[in-house]
Amino acid sequence: MRHALGLLCLLVGCRAESVALDGPLRARLSPDGLVVQHAGDQLGVATVACGSSPLDGAALHVAPDRLELLHGELTEWWAATDVGLEHGWTLRAPCSGGSSLDLRLDGELVSIDASGLGATLAGSEGASGATKA
Repeated sequence: MRHALGLLCLLVGCRAESVALDGPLRARLSPDGLVVQHAGDQLGVATVACGSSPLDGAALHVAPDRLELLHGELTEWWAATDVGLEHGWTLRAPCSGGSSLDLRLDGELVSIDASGLGATLAGSEGASGATKA
């Protein structure tokens, strides 16, 4: 799985505006974020703010071991690992107006916990997983 990102670029071609994967699991990474589709289910993930500053106009960058969205002082990245896809952020400077990152999750698969600190992802076939912030 570690070479999945490099293989993805070889198969579909990495362009400046987006990277896409077709097959049973379809994914598209663009400056607007990541959208994954499988068996009629869809999930979108985008980082929309760093502190009190909205993030606009990201640039897609293909690094040797990961895909990145460059948001100025914030780099959002995805890396293939042996257990799946890892999503993370690298800050070169503190966020202005606070230390939080705001994410937007789109799709019918997402249920945000009452506390706002966690989310449950459930596919239409009943598979689910929970994440905590």
